[in-house]
Amino acid sequence: MTNDQIRPQVGVGVVFLQGSRVFLAKRHGSLGEDTWASAGGHLEMGETLEECARRE
Repeated sequence: MTNDQIRPQVGVGVVFLQGSRVFLAKRHGSLGEDTWASAGGHLEMGETLEECARRE
């Protein structure tokens, strides 16, 4: 694999808090279906961590 083929994989997680409450979403149609999780996903090439967090 050459250097121009190396693509790091970065995951981003987002936790929304309101007082003592935490926002969770139920997962559908993916790994962990019917479980509860915080928002998150994978960073796209050229995207900042903040942009990824907003998109997710």
